[in-house]
Amino acid sequence: MRPEELAAMLLLTNIKVLSLQRLPNGYCGDDRAECPICAERPWWKVTTEWGGFTLGWRKRVIAISWEPSVYN
Repeated sequence: MRPEELAAMLLLTNIKVLSLQRLPNGYCGDDRAECPICAERPWWKVTTEWGGFTLGWRKRVIAISWEPSVYN
Protein backbone atom coordinates (compact mmCIF):
# COMPACT_ATOMS: atom_id res chain seq x y z
CA MET A 1 0.00 0.00 0.00
CA ARG A 2 1.49 3.29 -1.10
CA PRO A 3 1.21 6.40 1.13
CA GLU A 4 -1.30 7.95 -1.30
CA GLU A 5 -3.53 4.87 -1.12
CA LEU A 6 -3.43 4.85 2.67
CA ALA A 7 -4.19 8.57 2.86
CA ALA A 8 -7.19 8.15 0.52
CA MET A 9 -8.51 5.22 2.55
CA LEU A 10 -8.20 7.13 5.83
CA LEU A 11 -9.81 10.20 4.28
CA LEU A 12 -12.88 8.09 3.47
CA THR A 13 -13.11 6.98 7.10
CA ASN A 14 -13.05 10.60 8.33
CA ILE A 15 -10.23 9.76 10.77
CA LYS A 16 -7.92 12.69 11.51
CA VAL A 17 -4.35 11.42 11.02
CA LEU A 18 -1.66 13.06 13.15
CA SER A 19 1.28 11.08 11.76
CA LEU A 20 2.19 8.23 9.41
CA GLN A 21 5.27 6.06 9.79
CA ARG A 22 6.41 3.45 7.28
CA LEU A 23 7.34 0.08 8.87
CA PRO A 24 8.91 -3.10 7.49
CA ASN A 25 6.38 -5.72 6.44
CA GLY A 26 5.42 -7.53 9.67
CA TYR A 27 4.38 -10.68 7.81
CA CYS A 28 7.86 -11.53 6.56
CA GLY A 29 10.52 -13.29 8.59
CA ASP A 30 14.05 -12.16 9.36
CA ASP A 31 15.10 -12.07 5.67
CA ARG A 32 13.01 -8.96 4.85
CA ALA A 33 15.71 -7.34 2.74
CA GLU A 34 15.66 -10.23 0.26
CA CYS A 35 11.88 -10.60 0.00
CA PRO A 36 10.30 -8.68 -2.93
CA ILE A 37 6.87 -8.77 -1.27
CA CYS A 38 8.21 -7.03 1.83
CA ALA A 39 9.74 -4.25 -0.22
CA GLU A 40 6.50 -3.66 -2.16
CA ARG A 41 4.11 -3.96 0.79
CA PRO A 42 5.28 -1.99 3.80
CA TRP A 43 3.16 -1.73 6.90
CA TRP A 44 2.14 1.61 8.40
CA LYS A 45 1.91 3.00 11.93
CA VAL A 46 -0.86 5.58 11.98
CA THR A 47 -1.33 7.97 14.89
CA THR A 48 -4.77 9.54 15.31
CA GLU A 49 -6.41 11.70 17.93
CA TRP A 50 -7.94 8.50 19.43
CA GLY A 51 -4.76 6.46 19.52
CA GLY A 52 -2.50 4.64 17.12
CA PHE A 53 -2.80 1.57 14.97
CA THR A 54 -0.63 -0.50 12.69
CA LEU A 55 -1.93 -1.89 9.44
CA GLY A 56 -0.49 -3.89 6.59
CA TRP A 57 -1.07 -6.73 4.17
CA ARG A 58 -0.79 -10.38 5.24
CA LYS A 59 -1.10 -12.25 1.94
CA ARG A 60 -4.77 -11.62 1.06
CA VAL A 61 -6.04 -9.81 4.16
CA ILE A 62 -5.12 -6.59 5.95
CA ALA A 63 -3.85 -6.92 9.52
CA ILE A 64 -4.95 -4.13 11.88
CA SER A 65 -3.54 -3.73 15.36
CA TRP A 66 -5.10 -0.96 17.50
CA GLU A 67 -3.19 0.79 20.29
CA PRO A 68 -5.67 2.55 22.59
CA SER A 69 -4.86 5.94 24.10
CA VAL A 70 -5.80 7.57 27.37
CA TYR A 71 -8.28 10.42 27.11
CA ASN A 72 -7.44 13.56 29.11
